[in-house]
Formats: sequence, structure tokens, C-alpha cells
Amino acid sequence: MFYQALGILLAAASEHILRYRDLARELAKQSADPERRQELERIAAISERFALAAPEDFREACQLFWYMNVILQYESNASSLSLGRFYQYMWTFYQASLQKGETPSVLKELLENLGIKVNDVVLLRSASSAKFFAGFPAGYTIILGGKNALGHNAETPLSTLCLDAFQSIQLPQPNLGVKLNERMSRSFLLKAAETIRIGTGIPQVFNDEGVIPSLLNRGATLADARDYSVVGCVELSIPGKTYGLHDIAMFNLLKVMEIALKTFRGDPAASYDRICARIDENIRRYVRLMVEGANVCDIGHRDWAPVPLLSSLMTDCLETGRDVTEGGARYNLSGVQGIVGATSWAPPRYSSRSASWIPGYTLNLNNFDRALAFLAPYGLKALHLLPFHQYGASKYGLVGVDCAMTDVSPPEKDDIKPYLRRAEEAGYHVVVGG
Repeated sequence: MFYQALGILLAAASEHILRYRDLARELAKQSADPERRQELERIAAISERFALAAPEDFREACQLFWYMNVILQYESNASSLSLGRFYQYMWTFYQASLQKGETPSVLKELLENLGIKVNDVVLLRSASSAKFFAGFPAGYTIILGGKNALGHNAETPLSTLCLDAFQSIQLPQPNLGVKLNERMSRSFLLKAAETIRIGTGIPQVFNDEGVIPSLLNRGATLADARDYSVVGCVELSIPGKTYGLHDIAMFNLLKVMEIALKTFRGDPAASYDRICARIDENIRRYVRLMVEGANVCDIGHRDWAPVPLLSSLMTDCLETGRDVTEGGARYNLSGVQGIVGATSWAPPRYSSRSASWIPGYTLNLNNFDRALAFLAPYGLKALHLLPFHQYGASKYGLVGVDCAMTDVSPPEKDDIKPYLRRAEEAGYHVVVGG
């Protein structure tokens, strides 16, 4: 059944690519711009050839790469398709284009165009899902740098070119990540730092020295662990070998805490120890319910939403004839998207505390001294001062809510200095701004 389904889907994928060929030909006939007409004719010729054959250079590989991502979205309507170690599997095609005489600047423009194309949203959602996630990005993620199977530096010049292309477009997708390790080149490290300094939050940094051992602990081989990539935001995966429902559930730890606190409302015998014990009891209860729900979700995907085309890209699925939803991948993981509020509920001694200071509301030395006195028994080392700002004011209008602090001006640096001195005198390492 699996191989039959796969045959149908691969034939459909080829037919779909030929539809793009026909569209490119039609648009070429309509174009009055000779340069654009030539581009469209080239796209048509490329599409016709590799509907049944492998690409031969970087331009063709990028075109087929995009077609397949579109088709995979048709199959699973996925939020978050990992593009994996793009700089490695595209490197031979990049070299082939250079050998044909194409210049690095032209190939960089292709990368930039591809970067623009992946800035798309998940198009279909249920009404209940759209209420919270409408407009959510498709979530294409590329990882750069890292080690090869032998532990050597795996960078290619395409790694740096991907960062250069991002610096040109500065869009939210693709979500780039950089692997950090002792073998990475200084030039690539500096290029990553230069890109981070732009301030978009891209690329993210992943520490090989922590990630690889953690994957070994989960049963991955050393070669596979070194080959890890990232799905979505920060979820770890091994390309071609892992099936992970990484957001199979979301766990709100603060809500669990709130439920526990409500049971003690008006109870004169309430104590810190009793409240903590109730929170622990509730955590166990709701985690058990979450796991039961996750198992139901896994079974539902297996029975009602198999993904044969995606499975064809998984090594072990082809060998065993089993879909990834049926356990065909080498590594099968279902996990919680995020445990919300861990540092907010944790006892103060286990976390850094943050305090927001708003002019006319909380920003005065009397309040600040009281806050320092409250924190004193917990042995904190660091304190973050978060001066009021207006960066998020526009979001209120997007949801039809008036911002009550539109007229409040952020404090100046000189306004913060007395608070900074007071906290440092109390023995804290002080961070201003986050």
C-alpha cells in the first residue's frame, strides 16, 4: 500500500511540475519584456527536463527545491518544513553553476529570490486554529555550519553566502540557524555575528557541544547526532531520519499554578509548602492528560493523515515500506512545543527576576527600594531593569484595543541611573533593557 501510494504521488508531483512548465510558456508568450520572456522560457525548459530527471546546476536545483516544498505543503499543509543543511546538499550544484561560468553575484541573487519565495503563510486552517494562528508563517528553517559525520568542520562557501543573502533581504523567513563549535572558522563566526548585529534575531545559534551529546542520550548514533538540523523555531531533528510532531501539545505551567492557587482562596491554613505540593500534584495530573492526548493525536495521524511523499524523503521508510506516521522513520519523537512560564512560577532563588519601571506608575525610588528589600533573602546575583518603551504600542490597534499608556514617554538614560546605582550597591549584576 505504501509503495503504491508513493508511486501515485510521485507521478502527480511530476505532472504538477509540468503544469508550471505550461504556465511559464503561457506567461512568456504574454510578456512584452524580452528579458522576462527569456527567464520564463528558461523556467519552462528546466521544468520540462527535471520533471523526470535530476537537476544539473544551482539554478535548476533551486527551482526543483521550491517545487517540492510547494508540493509537500499540499500533502500536509505543514507549519514548519525543515530545509535542513541546505548549504551541504546544494553545494555540488553551486559548484556546477560556477564551472558553467555563472558568477557568484548571480547565484546570490537566486538565493535572495528563494528567500523571498519562502516568506509565505500556512494557507488552510480550521476555524478554531485560525482564531489563534491565522497568518502563521510556513516556517522554513535552514541550519548552517556544524560538523560532518567524522567531526570535521562542515562549512562550505555557500554557508556564508546564505548569510549574505539574508543580509540583503532581511525577511522573517527562512529562519536561519548557525551551529557553534570549536572547529568553526573564524571568518564564518564573524559573518554570523555581523548578521546577528543587524537586530532581526536571525540567525539563531545552536551549541554543538550541548546538542550533540543530548541527541546521543536519546539514542542517535554519533554520525547522525552531528548531522542534526532544526525544525520550526528551535526543535532538533536529524534530516531524513527523524519524524517529530514537535508541537503535538502545549503545556501552560502558569495556568497549572493558577488552578492550584484558586483552591487555597480563603483558606487560612494555606502555606507555601502546601501550595507547592498542590502545584506538583497538578503538574503530574495535567502532564498525564497531555500524554494521553498526544497518543491519540499520533494514532490519528497514522490512521487519517499519512504523508507518503514526505516519507519518500526518509531513508528507513523506503527500506521498510512504512509511512513516517506509522513509525517508519529511524527516530520517532513527539514532544511539547513549550512549557510556558517556567521561570515565572519558579521560586525566585532559581531564576533571574525582571522588573518593569513605568514613569508615573512604578518608577520611583521608594518602590524600587521595596522591591530590593523583597528580593534580598533569595540570594539573587542578577537583576534586569526594563525601562518602559513604546515598541509594542502598535499591536493594540491590530486587535482593536486602546493602549492606556500611549501618552507615557520612555524614561531617559539619566532617569535610570539612580536605580542602577541603588541595585549595584545592593550587590546585583545589573542588566538594563532585558
